Amino acid sequence: MHNSDEDMQTLPPPTKRQRTSHRRASESFIEQSQFWFADGDIVVGAEGQSWKIHWSNLMCSVIFADMLELPQPADIERMHGCPLVNLSQDSANDWLVVLTWIYQRE
Repeated sequence: MHNSDEDMQTLPPPTKRQRTSHRRASESFIEQSQFWFADGDIVVGAEGQSWKIHWSNLMCSVIFADMLELPQPADIERMHGCPLVNLSQDSANDWLVVLTWIYQRE
């Protein structure tokens, strides 16, 4: 006579399927028209908002100039064909102030 409780104890638990979809940062950003330039060449994102801006405009900052001169990895995430820089520690409001300052300097 077979005891089904014994069979269940010896069988390993069923394995879960591994998730196949990973949400990319670019899927969670909303494009902000105020600083979304068709000829922009880098996308900056913070707090779910994104701005397609000009790499050269960021070069006015020593910090950005140093960062942007570093070699970029080949598998960098892209949004609208441009490298995406996800600034997860920054606030969107702070970036609006920075971008306003950068673009009003011209």
